[in-house]
Amino acid sequence: MPGLAIRGFTLIELMITLAIVATLATLAMPVYQGYMGRARFSGVIAAAEPVKTALEVCIQSHYQNDDVDELADKDPCIEATQAFTIGDTSAHQHSKSIKSLVVSHNAAASNGQTYTIAITAQDLKDSEGKNVDYQLVGTINKQTGGVSWKAQGSCTQMGWC
Repeated sequence: MPGLAIRGFTLIELMITLAIVATLATLAMPVYQGYMGRARFSGVIAAAEPVKTALEVCIQSHYQNDDVDELADKDPCIEATQAFTIGDTSAHQHSKSIKSLVVSHNAAASNGQTYTIAITAQDLKDSEGKNVDYQLVGTINKQTGGVSWKAQGSCTQMGWC
């Protein structure tokens, strides 16, 4: 059709559009990386749940049958959680996201007996280049036999747990 000019975008319009898209991508990247880190770390948190449940059941059953202070001597709850303990060479179902999982008991803690579930992530690093760790510290309530849990570790500083 004669008389109709085909008009496209000018170079300056394309450059401005590219600058806006680049700025938005630069702002969104840290948010996206934090989101992906939390999503990948959720496998580590999920691996702690069965261990936490096994410890709670064990402690509560021994609280009803025995004195809680006797757990320091025979400690059947550590034995009950040994199936969950994994190391660097384990074929555990969560071994892709977990480097190690260790359960320990401290009968002489200042705030009462505590159990600690310590998990180290496989391929997630903190700002210092160390593997991110997640620790659940459970304190036994002598009156009720219940356990109150507190999350610790480098994942708390990163906002992942």
